[in-house]
Amino acid sequence: MQLNTKENIFEETRRILSAAEESKVKLKLIGGLGVWYHCKESPRALKLLENRKYPDIDVVGHKKQALQIKKLFIDLGYTPRVKFNAIYGDRRLIFNDLERKRRVDIFLDVFEMCHSINLKEAIDSSQSMALDVTHLLMTKLQIVEITEKDLLDIICLLLTHEVSERDDEEVISLRKMCEITSNDWGIYKTFTITLEKIKGILPRYLLEEEVRFVKEKIELILNKIESEPKTVKWKLRAQIGERVRWYELPEPDVKIA
Repeated sequence: MQLNTKENIFEETRRILSAAEESKVKLKLIGGLGVWYHCKESPRALKLLENRKYPDIDVVGHKKQALQIKKLFIDLGYTPRVKFNAIYGDRRLIFNDLERKRRVDIFLDVFEMCHSINLKEAIDSSQSMALDVTHLLMTKLQIVEITEKDLLDIICLLLTHEVSERDDEEVISLRKMCEITSNDWGIYKTFTITLEKIKGILPRYLLEEEVRFVKEKIELILNKIESEPKTVKWKLRAQIGERVRWYELPEPDVKIA
């Protein structure tokens, strides 16, 4: 019997989030499973994601609930990664299911990888199991050394969700995106590079009509990001430009150890 089939991962995700809700612990799904949650009603997106693997469960929660989160996962039968949690536990926790060789990665208030994205308000405002579509998309757009699975996640979000000025959990909000990109040049830089890269690879995955549809959405996002007024902080960093690296590269991580 396969331990980490999609069905098993989805079932375990529901178990974790149900237990969290019962314990009044706020956890929101992010990562590939968060994308699946928001795209699962689209047969076309599910087709694109059919070979997508989900080795880990990624969630975001509140730093102020760190002790409750630790207790929750121990009660659920998970083993804490003791050394990692001792060093990084103020912003990230990892728990392993050693028997099934999978893990849960928990970001606390801030999603910190190539860039830092504050999710504190988004955790509270999201009413579903997963983080809202806009913040979920931004956690994908911030990846510098982006892989095919992340590119497909982004394409599926763009294919299945409206891009709009209005705010809604199921809408890619231009306002929310510009709040970040107009204040942080580094995030702006990586977002725009990633979006341009996606424009170029769309024909590999989508039908001709779908390519036009998604390109229009990307152009709408890029135009809005470019035209929005920028802060002094943004302008000062822009003067330095690419002479200084504007992102971090996450260290390689052992999956279960």
